[in-house]
Amino acid sequence: MDLREYFGDVRKIEKELEAKYPNRVVYITSIKNSMKNSTAGATFSAIPYNAARGIADETHREATAEEIQSFLDHQEKNRVTNQRSEAGKKKEIVVVMDRQQVREQFPQGSSDLMEAALAQGSSRNSDDD
Repeated sequence: MDLREYFGDVRKIEKELEAKYPNRVVYITSIKNSMKNSTAGATFSAIPYNAARGIADETHREATAEEIQSFLDHQEKNRVTNQRSEAGKKKEIVVVMDRQQVREQFPQGSSDLMEAALAQGSSRNSDDD
């Protein structure tokens, strides 16, 4: 197959996919092709041109409804997991201690630092203690 024929096939498949999927999102699944070293079963979304290249290369095919639903469920699960992870990174914990608790909880070497921090904090919050 020469390049003109190959890209002619790609353009033909792309036009068919654009007609079939007006929102320009095509779900394709990889197929086993030992000549191109591709493995089977990975589903993903692509624009019509990229999907057409995969189909023309015989490394992908259009995904079935079950494969699409499985892919979308997996993407949603990943989105929720990432969202929770990011939210967890943004949490802040504030510990409020009075001077006596500070003296009891921190070793003697750090008491000067803690006193300085308490003095700085008490100047901001005059109703502490």
